[in-house]
Amino acid sequence: MSENLNKGDRFTNRFGKICVIKSIYRNVIKLQVLETPPYTEVWHIDDFKQDLFIKIPMPKIDRTNVAKYLLEYQLNMIGKTYYEAKHTEEWFKKWTMTEEQFNYFKSYSIPLLKKTFKCNKTKAEMTFEWFNLQFGLKIKD
Repeated sequence: MSENLNKGDRFTNRFGKICVIKSIYRNVIKLQVLETPPYTEVWHIDDFKQDLFIKIPMPKIDRTNVAKYLLEYQLNMIGKTYYEAKHTEEWFKKWTMTEEQFNYFKSYSIPLLKKTFKCNKTKAEMTFEWFNLQFGLKIKD
């Protein structure tokens, strides 16, 4: 595995279980294994690259999956996954993000929505506001 590793990348391990990279820091990878209940494994980056992990390609972002992609992206920013959200009651009330994270997420989302829906910036901002109203995390003080 010679490719770059990024937070949010998905893999299957040697047992066929789906794993998501939660964080990469100083050659240490925190990998969340998505099963019931989910758990986190810690790997040295060299050991991870030598083990039998197979990368799961992400589908191309289009109108049908952009909301799920943005939700996953937002959750990854706070160290959570879509899988955890599906298995946590009222996750939208419990999990928060900082103002800085929200601004970054907004600056990432609007150009993506503009490109995906082939619309102007105003429409993309309105679409983002609807998305944020429906799925957005609270901003902590």
